[in-house]
Amino acid sequence: MLGANMARFRLLAAWLSLTVGLGLAAGCGLLRFGVGGDYAQSPLLRVPPPRWPAARTVRVVTFNIKDLYWLSEHRGPRMAALGALLAAAEPDVVCLQEAFVGGDVATIAEALAGVGVAHAVDFPAGVVGSGLCVLSRFPVAERYFLKFTRNGAMLDTRGGDWWAGKGVALARLQVAPGEFLDVYNTHMICGLGPADLHWHRQAQVRELASFVVGAAPENVPALLMGDFNCWGGTPEFEFLARALRWQPLGSRWVDHVCGWSHGDGYRFTPQARQWVQGRAVVDEQTGQSVDLSDHAGILVDVHIVAR
Repeated sequence: MLGANMARFRLLAAWLSLTVGLGLAAGCGLLRFGVGGDYAQSPLLRVPPPRWPAARTVRVVTFNIKDLYWLSEHRGPRMAALGALLAAAEPDVVCLQEAFVGGDVATIAEALAGVGVAHAVDFPAGVVGSGLCVLSRFPVAERYFLKFTRNGAMLDTRGGDWWAGKGVALARLQVAPGEFLDVYNTHMICGLGPADLHWHRQAQVRELASFVVGAAPENVPALLMGDFNCWGGTPEFEFLARALRWQPLGSRWVDHVCGWSHGDGYRFTPQARQWVQGRAVVDEQTGQSVDLSDHAGILVDVHIVAR
């Protein structure tokens, strides 16, 4: 009798857990949010700054670091090694994707602060966050965020994008008095989910293009970076290339760095380009090591000059 009662109790507990879990998930769906305010309120849209008086070279990195709650292994040693690797590269701007764990991002930020990349901003959104973070040598003058309106389905367990507030983040950096650089960081829906969700990426590229054109002031060059989850030749990538007429600066599979400005007012030239990748030791005794991520980062030295 006791065994039968315990079995019924376990069944009831499982049912309650499922019911409460689904209820919480639905509640989280109602609370999905984005941050960053209304970019239309930027004073630079009303009174644009002057054009850059001289050329400038900016070293930028984009990196999907696979820093996921519960789903990523060896996060501690991977993030420590990643921070050391990025610091050694001495970048000016770093855009991270899948940076979901605050403590891990702090590890990377601390390493970069040691080489002067002392400004960091993230963009909370969705249930677990957008996963987007921008770290900069230059002060962040303004920040804005657009959460994509279409981003998967709650019950899609393969892609899982619905739980993240994916979108496009804008960090407006003051590179010198009166001179600004816009840095856009994005991560679009992946291709792991059901085929009937893939059209969501088509909606996302349209939202991204509209956001870039609408948010960018005159005379401010912009760099677009991130994990676009599409590559050259795909309809989504080609749409962005036509809509923005951007200047490709570096690509590796689905990760890209591009330059853009109103009226092609600036010329962007990649002077150096390399992949950022390495391994982290996870067992000192055996020497076992793992890749830093399932992506390689892209580092580009971008020469920017007003036409």
